[in-house]
Amino acid sequence: MCLSEISSDKDCFNKAKGAYQDALNKSGCKYNLSFKTPTSDASQRSKNCQRNILGFNLPYSQNVETKVGKCFLQLIDQNFPKTNLLHKIFNMNTLKLSYSCVTKVKTIISSHNKAQINKPSNQSEEIDNNCTSP
Repeated sequence: MCLSEISSDKDCFNKAKGAYQDALNKSGCKYNLSFKTPTSDASQRSKNCQRNILGFNLPYSQNVETKVGKCFLQLIDQNFPKTNLLHKIFNMNTLKLSYSCVTKVKTIISSHNKAQINKPSNQSEEIDNNCTSP
């Protein structure tokens, strides 16, 4: 990155140029620093940057009658108005709401129990093999 890219305008560049030009001259370099106007390519890069999106993933339940997503977005609007410093981070464009499609805990437990019950039992064979006959 060159000095003209980090300077906002030609006046700012000329103020900072002196120290850099002196360093170049002392090192024996005969290059003269000059201000170059930014090209359109640099302005297009800033337009293409992606925004940071925060996700709020709710667990889905048929028992809940409240519209949780709607309430959440209303709270965001109430607590982070445009005058708030954090509005840039917490607004409708940077927050995305979704419901998770995760298996229910009851289903996980019941499938584990079925697997344990249907598991072939090797315990009876071990007991018979360990017994000594008189």
